[in-house]
Amino acid sequence: MKTNFLYPFIPAIIWFNFAMTQINETKLIPSNGQLNDQFGYAVASDSNYMIIGSPNAPYPYNHFGAVYVYEKTAGVWEEKSRLAASDSSLSASFGCSVSIAGDFILIGAFRDPENGPQSGAAYIFQKDSSGDWTQKQKLLPSDGSAYDEFGTSVALWGDYAIVGAPFDYVNSNETGSAYIFKWNDSTFTWVEKAKLVASNGTGTSPQFGHSVSIYGDYTIIGAYGDEGLANHPGAAYIFYYNGANWIQQAKLNASNVEMNHYFGHSVSIFEDYAVVGSSSAQTTAGGAALIFHRSGTTWAEETMVEGSSSFINSDFGLSVSIDGDYLVVGAPDDDTNGNHSGCAYIFKRNGINWIEQTMLLASDGTEDDKMGWSVFIEDGQIICGAFGQEAGGLNCGAVYVYTGFATDISEPVNKIFPEKFSLEQNYPNPFNPVTTIAFSLPITGEVSLKIFNILGEEVTTLISQRIPAGNHEINWNAADHPSGIYFYRLKCASFDEYKKMVLIK
Repeated sequence: MKTNFLYPFIPAIIWFNFAMTQINETKLIPSNGQLNDQFGYAVASDSNYMIIGSPNAPYPYNHFGAVYVYEKTAGVWEEKSRLAASDSSLSASFGCSVSIAGDFILIGAFRDPENGPQSGAAYIFQKDSSGDWTQKQKLLPSDGSAYDEFGTSVALWGDYAIVGAPFDYVNSNETGSAYIFKWNDSTFTWVEKAKLVASNGTGTSPQFGHSVSIYGDYTIIGAYGDEGLANHPGAAYIFYYNGANWIQQAKLNASNVEMNHYFGHSVSIFEDYAVVGSSSAQTTAGGAALIFHRSGTTWAEETMVEGSSSFINSDFGLSVSIDGDYLVVGAPDDDTNGNHSGCAYIFKRNGINWIEQTMLLASDGTEDDKMGWSVFIEDGQIICGAFGQEAGGLNCGAVYVYTGFATDISEPVNKIFPEKFSLEQNYPNPFNPVTTIAFSLPITGEVSLKIFNILGEEVTTLISQRIPAGNHEINWNAADHPSGIYFYRLKCASFDEYKKMVLIK
């Protein structure tokens, strides 16, 4: 594995091969990152733009929050601007939620005090003809009040915006709500069009609006505090725009009540599919994501996915994002790279099944990174926020971007799992200077693949991380090493084997 770390504007790029696919990792950190900025708390992208929330950033000063805009030029992500609210308030958490669509960016600030303490606000930024992003409008609910936390969640689609207010009081009850805004081409402003509330929500604090996602005429709203299913918390609601009004079409719960724990903490919708994260579901690793499919006006649970990690309480499902046939799920408390280091998983749809493709781990992950706290997938690109990452000693947070994971594999990966461990002879052998090492894993596990010289001295480490079950190969470029006999050693679980190879220059 080859790693470059280039700071601050040129991202680090790490590459590796898994079976039939090559996954590229790019690490982004802010140019002026400071301690506890929480860079990566929220992420989103659209086409060649990416936005990253940093709600605790001292920009312009005193932890008012910031959002960083990156633009991809010639395949490289470059930091272009840092956005801040024109009326910044101390600890407003500007950047706690973000969304981008076309020429508009929507940013939540759930602690903004304009309508009272923690009443919340959302901000619209627009790209001008010169490519600069400037604040266009501050969105406030027509009936906002203290502690609504309006802006906890935001989403954009076309000329519609939705903003969640999970602690809004409705009919004297703290049920939560979500507001729909629409772009007006005549006045060039965003206008509130509807206030959405659950028609059959239950519990003292359902937190309806904690998470939102919108696609076309459909929006999904998470209410992970809803207590309507055998006292197991959580629900999600589908609303549909019929051309005149937004109407509730379905209330979603897990069919298995044990999967209904903080169900609705995260939501994502794409075409006829909706995904709901249940981050405290009673699974082996802790957490689940459930996929629902629409037929006509009916939404039905299709399947449930969970992570393959053996670590418990990983918060799998705290974040979810779906695009086409791919789903990414964050597990920010997974311990593979250290306590609460975090990870994310890629799943691919095969019929009614969603098959785990691989687990994404930061190449430099360490404890308390919280990688996977936020995730976003679009057009063959996955973004994972790690707001606790040390980022070269700055401790400001980081974002990891993954590409190259898309494959044409249509069969479930468990159909090609090898039956036993194996380490193949490298090829070519002898070689100069590049050779390929292939190996097979019957289980997902921690893998070590190292190169040693004839004296038994370690020359390099090719792999030292968790790798999914399957058939894999990796290249070793020995251009910087002298001719001679070398050994490569593979270790995983109880398997420990080495083979000899010859470098001739």
